[in-house]
Amino acid sequence: MVSLKSVATRACPLILRALAMAAVLTALARGAAVEDLEGRPVAEIAFLPEDQPMRLATLLQIVELAPGEPLDIRRVTGAVERLFRTGRFEDILVEGEETASGVRLVFRTMPAWFIGRVTVEGVPDPPNPGQLANATEMALGQRYNPQQVAGAINNIRDLLKSNGFYNPKISAEFTADPEFAQVHIRFVVEPGARAKFGRPSFSGDAQRSPGALLRTTGWKSAFGFGPWREATASRVQRGIDRLGNYYRNRDYLAARVFLAGLRYEPEANRVVPSVQIEKGSRVRVRTEGARVSRGKLRQLVPVFQEQAVDTDLEPHPLSSSAGVL
Repeated sequence: MVSLKSVATRACPLILRALAMAAVLTALARGAAVEDLEGRPVAEIAFLPEDQPMRLATLLQIVELAPGEPLDIRRVTGAVERLFRTGRFEDILVEGEETASGVRLVFRTMPAWFIGRVTVEGVPDPPNPGQLANATEMALGQRYNPQQVAGAINNIRDLLKSNGFYNPKISAEFTADPEFAQVHIRFVVEPGARAKFGRPSFSGDAQRSPGALLRTTGWKSAFGFGPWREATASRVQRGIDRLGNYYRNRDYLAARVFLAGLRYEPEANRVVPSVQIEKGSRVRVRTEGARVSRGKLRQLVPVFQEQAVDTDLEPHPLSSSAGVL
């Protein structure tokens, strides 16, 4: 018996050809030398296991080998290349067994699997099931690689963490669908309790009391006098946006408000935001020669739309008798 093992490289046929041609041929069964089998008639062509991703007739068409033909190792190498190019095989081992009537060729294959359904269960919104499935980065029809699972679990964990679940337990369950060569993957999550907000810290030039800033964020219920709300990514962002809008609505158009960090306190299962605020200078926009409402100004003047001030901004005419100063 002679074996020829070809390794991977479906994506690069030139490398595959070089590897296949340089592969080591080893006499296994009766001590027959490889050159003794070269040129002997092919007695039979078989594929193992019997359950293959394609019909036997299709496989025989792909390998372009037939019983009665003399064995040509280069043609066997070409057959392996063509099988790999179908994308349906992860690995192929070709064995040549010497028989009384010639050489029995056996293609031992390992099928390639593709990703089927991917679901993530057990997590209350947010995040929703679609967001969790997208976080896995495992797309339908993509080649399945077991190493992807660990990365998918890490991505799910990061998304859960951003939504207040800091101590989840995540497991993966697999269901094979041989008919379509697919692996359906079900991630099961025990999220634990969602963390709540803790008292945030504010730094920078806010010129407002911490209590007033907290009430603006909405991170504490009842206008800042009730219990702390559960921490989610959307609530964190809404709180930052509300602070920015507070200043911009009072003509601090260059105000900058951003989240400097989130500190998790495991003992209390609490998330403490750190917020940096630079309110900047107040910018007043007025018109001359015409009465324009504040709401109309906000629609017409670029600084309101862009929420930024350009010191080189030239006056923009609002009408024949009005301008921005």
